[in-house]
Amino acid sequence: MANSRDYIIEYGNVTFEDYPFTEADALTLAQIFYMPYEKVISPSFDAQPVNFSDASIELFNMMGGKYQKLGLMIPKDASKNIMLMSSRKRFSAMKIAAVEELLEQNPAVQYAAGTFLLPDGTAVIVFRGTDDTLAGWKEDLDIFIRKGIPSYGYADEYLKKAAGKFDGNIILCGHSKGGNVALHAAIKCSKEIRARISGIYNFDGPGFHNSSVLNTAAYDEIKPVYHHFVPYGSMIGMMLAHDYDYTACANKMPIGLLQHDLGQWVLNGSELERVQDTDRLSKATDILFANICNSVDPDTCRAVDELVSKVIEGIDKITLTEFSKMPVDAVKGGIAAYKAAAPELKKQVSGALGGITKKISDAAKSAKLPDIPSITSLLYAD
Repeated sequence: MANSRDYIIEYGNVTFEDYPFTEADALTLAQIFYMPYEKVISPSFDAQPVNFSDASIELFNMMGGKYQKLGLMIPKDASKNIMLMSSRKRFSAMKIAAVEELLEQNPAVQYAAGTFLLPDGTAVIVFRGTDDTLAGWKEDLDIFIRKGIPSYGYADEYLKKAAGKFDGNIILCGHSKGGNVALHAAIKCSKEIRARISGIYNFDGPGFHNSSVLNTAAYDEIKPVYHHFVPYGSMIGMMLAHDYDYTACANKMPIGLLQHDLGQWVLNGSELERVQDTDRLSKATDILFANICNSVDPDTCRAVDELVSKVIEGIDKITLTEFSKMPVDAVKGGIAAYKAAAPELKKQVSGALGGITKKISDAAKSAKLPDIPSITSLLYAD
């Protein structure tokens, strides 16, 4: 079964002039943008765009000249692929411009965007998904408990600047939270900018706080160029209030969260290999989060936000990698922060979690899954 690396090898010496931008190109760019190109590319739109190969080689050397994982979550595929792409004329014809990155703890922000310029002037804007940082994971939670996250505002402004700087068509893409942010930017931009968008590629991105973002004329306008791909066992892409215009795709991994990694998505030539539908576990995830979105009140959301923020502050680590190196100290800090939180706050969050247990059971039954033990029974089993 072919993946992004096989695509680079097979199509790497076919130019964009001979074979225009494909969904496999979008997937590959979303995958490699986990590499920290902000280390070698200026965030300014006034800076001269840099040749893709030059930037990738410089970045690879800066990171020690060896293939490596990006924290605990991102495998070596991204670093391997940028070097392979650098030696292929299809990708070496690209330029990179205006890579900006922001990481903040409170409020949680983990955001990055960059523009890949194709030879015909098309600007492919890529938004990074969740990385190794705890702030990134907290911002994922904030998609659910807040009506908007900081990354939305930064992405909206980035798209506006890019559209003002570059004259050609615009393509937006991203994986995971990056796909969610790309879709939000396309919906919230001006009608004039939206008319220039020739493609939006959302790879297993979650939904929104509620469906109001999708119930708009702007969303209807982008539907003809919007592509939401999910693995057949998708869990991330089924979370929250998402669109139902998705395409289920084949994957090398057998279940759920393992399928989220873009290196495991199966390609058939330049296209993702389609399957008929998502599986039952994916549908159960969809039902569960739909029920949660429809029932959780704003006060509970604020309570969860406050308590989780306190626990993360107590953990006192920036990344999951740091957490893994000192797990005992990190867990102790998180527990201490939880214990120090106001009793009313903890009671409110505990009550919400108790309600979720029943929703998990209801979702499993609706999707015709086998009986799933309750959270309570798992936590307090002998």
